[in-house]
Parts: sequence; C-alpha cells; structure tokens
Amino acid sequence: MKDEIKAIKPIPDGKYPPVIEGSDESLREMTYKKAHEIYGDKLPEVVEERLEKELKSIISNGYSVLYIIAQKLVKKSNDDGFLVGSRGSVGSSFVATMSGITETQHSIRSIFRLLWRQGTRYWFKLCWWISTTST
Repeated sequence: MKDEIKAIKPIPDGKYPPVIEGSDESLREMTYKKAHEIYGDKLPEVVEERLEKELKSIISNGYSVLYIIAQKLVKKSNDDGFLVGSRGSVGSSFVATMSGITETQHSIRSIFRLLWRQGTRYWFKLCWWISTTST
C-alpha cells in the first residue's frame, strides 16, 4: 500500500504572489504623480533617483502587487474614516509615502539623509533647486 501512495508537496517551491494586471505601471504612475504634486514638474535629481531605485527593486522582485493591495486597503479604510497606515518594510519606503500607503514624511528627512551619504555635489543641486523653485 505504501508504494502506491505518491509523495505530494502541499506548498510548491517558489514565490506565488497575488496578481493584479498592470500593478507595475499603476505603482509607477501613482508614485510619480504624487512626487510631481509635491516637488513640481521637474523632480529634483535625488528624489527621482530614490524613486527609481525603490521602484526597480519592488517591481523586479514582483512586489508591486503587494504595494497596490496595501494602497487600496489604506485608501478604503481612510475613506471610511479609519486612520490606518502601513509600517515595516513597505511602510518605511519612499514609494509607500508617494503611493499613500503611509503618512510617514520622507520628503525632507530621507532626502537630507540621502544627500549626506551622496556628498557635496547633491547638496549644491538641492540648494540650486530650492532657489529656483522658491516663490
């Protein structure tokens, strides 16, 4: 009898994330839309580089669908009057802030931290950008 029973694997190897068609493009569009609302038509180089770095990692690893799901849940909850936000690896990213998943403000703190790591060249670019966009 034992020889007649085949070995089965209840959970196959690999990643099996949920699928939402167009989630890669949706995440990219919503993050850039919000970034442009905050920083204007011409994004500061450091902002665009950070967004691209995070989006590339998120999309290439197949996690954009998880960000879209989190964004939809947070938006629905907020629309219904519940104050919620995401924390952890999703909630602490710049993409999460730009997509409305979290209310954490990365716009200043993270940019200055990134500028500090990148060196003087970026400080001068930020100062130039601020001087040209001030009203």
